[in-house]
Amino acid sequence: MITSDNVLDTVKHATAHDTVRRPMPSVSEPQARLMAAAAHTPGGYGGVSQSVGRDFNQADKGSAMLKAAMANRNARKNFERSGRDVEPKGMKEGTPREEAYDARQMRGGR
Repeated sequence: MITSDNVLDTVKHATAHDTVRRPMPSVSEPQARLMAAAAHTPGGYGGVSQSVGRDFNQADKGSAMLKAAMANRNARKNFERSGRDVEPKGMKEGTPREEAYDARQMRGGR
C-alpha cells in the first residue's frame, strides 16, 4: 500500500540525488577576472573559494566575456608604457580628474 509519507520520502530522495549543477557564467568582465584568479590560485582569491572560481571559469571558457576580460587586464599598463600618458602641467597623478583624462586618452580623445 502506498501512503503519502512513502511517496514524499521517495520524491525527496530522488530529487536530492538527481539534481544537476549547471555552472553560472560571469556577468561582467571584472567578475570574470576575479573568478579566473580564484580558479587559478590555491585557496581561492578575494574571498572566493577555488572551487567556486573553477565553476565560474569553466562556464566562461570560450566566451567573449572572458576573452575581453583577459585582453583588457593589461591595457592600463601598456598605455602608461606607450608614452601617450601625458598630463597637462599642474595635474597630479592619481586624482579622479587625472584618471578621467587618462581614460579619454586611452580611447583616443584629448
